Amino acid sequence: MKVRNTNKLAFKQAKLAVLIAVTLGLLFSAIQISFDFKNEKSRVDTTVLQFLSTVRESAAHAAFGLEETLAQRVVSGLFENKSIVRGEIRSDLGSILWTESRESSIHSHHFLFDLLFSDEETPYSIELFVEEQSELIGVLTVWVHSHMAFVDFFDRIVITLLLGLLQSIILAALLMAAFYYLLTKRLVKMTNMFSVFDPKTPNNVKIETPSPDTLDELGVLLTVIGQYVSTQEKHLAELTKSEEQRRLSEQRIKVFAESSSDWFWEADSKGRITWGSDMIDAKSGRAFTNIKNLTREEIAGSLMSDEKWLPYRKAFNDHTDIKGFVYSYLGDDGTIRSAEISGKPVFSEAGEFLGFQGSASDITDRIQSERNLQEALLQAEQANSAKSEFLATMSHEFRTPLNAILGFSEMMRAQYFGPLGSKNYSEYANDIHHSGKHMLALVNDVLDIAAIEAGKRLMSYEDIIVLDLVKDCVRNVEPAALSQEIELTYSVPKNLPTLYADRRSITQIILNLLSNAVKFTQENGVISVMASVEEQNLVFKVIDTGIGILPENLPSITEPFSQSHSDPHKAQDGTGLGLSIVESLITTHDGELNIDSVVGVGTSVTVVLPFQNTNII
Repeated sequence: MKVRNTNKLAFKQAKLAVLIAVTLGLLFSAIQISFDFKNEKSRVDTTVLQFLSTVRESAAHAAFGLEETLAQRVVSGLFENKSIVRGEIRSDLGSILWTESRESSIHSHHFLFDLLFSDEETPYSIELFVEEQSELIGVLTVWVHSHMAFVDFFDRIVITLLLGLLQSIILAALLMAAFYYLLTKRLVKMTNMFSVFDPKTPNNVKIETPSPDTLDELGVLLTVIGQYVSTQEKHLAELTKSEEQRRLSEQRIKVFAESSSDWFWEADSKGRITWGSDMIDAKSGRAFTNIKNLTREEIAGSLMSDEKWLPYRKAFNDHTDIKGFVYSYLGDDGTIRSAEISGKPVFSEAGEFLGFQGSASDITDRIQSERNLQEALLQAEQANSAKSEFLATMSHEFRTPLNAILGFSEMMRAQYFGPLGSKNYSEYANDIHHSGKHMLALVNDVLDIAAIEAGKRLMSYEDIIVLDLVKDCVRNVEPAALSQEIELTYSVPKNLPTLYADRRSITQIILNLLSNAVKFTQENGVISVMASVEEQNLVFKVIDTGIGILPENLPSITEPFSQSHSDPHKAQDGTGLGLSIVESLITTHDGELNIDSVVGVGTSVTVVLPFQNTNII
């Protein structure tokens, strides 16, 4: 805020200086008037006496000769002096020979210093003698009115006082201006400058230091203050930075502490719990008052065997770090809880062991989750084993009747024992044989999946020439492709390194991918098989221009019995296990399977298999 230019130090000094100047001016004027009054009074006395002396002889003759006319003329002549208001001539015997006064309505003047004077008339007397005689013949007396005698002096007093007052006013104005220019203006500027000063943000004060040529006491003070503020700015900036770093450090430690543990604890040299942080009651399931001064063995009771306590006791007795020790105890609500603790030994300056300080976390839910997971894994393993055993058993059981169905339906189709008698029987026999083959393929696929998942499928690893393998696979699928007027091509470099893998599995992978491509590619379509080396891996790609796979089906396309297309006429030819078997075989060889597809454009399937025990050419 801006400071008002009143009641401040500089203005108080200016007003005090003006008051002193006015007072001294009036005092000196009064002293001067006093001296002037004395001089004026002496002048009046001298003037009146001199005037009386001029008429002394005439008055003496009037008194000597008792000449009233002369006496009257003498007294009347006295009134030529404005200050004389009455005159009389007395004989030596005291009798009044003549007396006369001015008119009673004498003008009286009242001035500033009326109290110093009296309105009374002041008498002046002079003795009368004649030259021929030395004998006193009378007394001439006149009365002088004070105001009338000093009227000019009083006028001079008024003028003197007015001039003195005017001088004081001019002097006061000059002093005020001088104080304002030399002190007040600069003090007000400094005050306004520092009125917004905040110790927390000193940089908001812009201090204008004077040039060295105009440097005076205030300039030196302002320069020193500016240097101090500048230093404070640096100190405050450093302090703010340090404070921010400290706050961030404390926040970081707090976050780390809260994220890594639930509560903190201290134990004495005997292992008794002596202190716990605020969260111990909420997180541990035990009120601190119920465990204070107890050892952990006492808290756990019979829930922990001596064997489980060995790591904790060893670290405590050896005064080494306790790391991730887990123990169980009974909570205040009667449930069994588990906690994981870590701590470090504490020593005095003299090296005396004082106890431990550390952190702890409640892991009851984690322990229970691990138990549940173990039980679930055990149940899953049991279910998987039962499933595999069931599939193996049922698949073998299926094969026996399926072989009979296929054998007899084949005989009926070939009409080994003569015509069947009706054309419908031949169609039925074809349908039975086709369904039987489909069932047998399904059983074989199920057996493959069960064997792969159970790890019971026999793998015979060998060096495989990739070009020969691809040719064999293309040759097997080529008749089906030609029947649908599909162009089938392959591109495999001759210098590819051999692949160390199970030949049967790799063949099954490529055949399944090619069969799917033929199945879902329309007439006059194109299917391409490519192989290359990328980053020490063998990469197979099967690309077709078929109908594609719906985006919502891609995530589940490799799941068992999943169909890539909703067309029943297309789906009935497959078991829905082909891609599932392909993915399982690729996973067994530590490979990867990627499928990209656009509906109406086609599908691209990429198989990445790592080379093993080979030297790349």
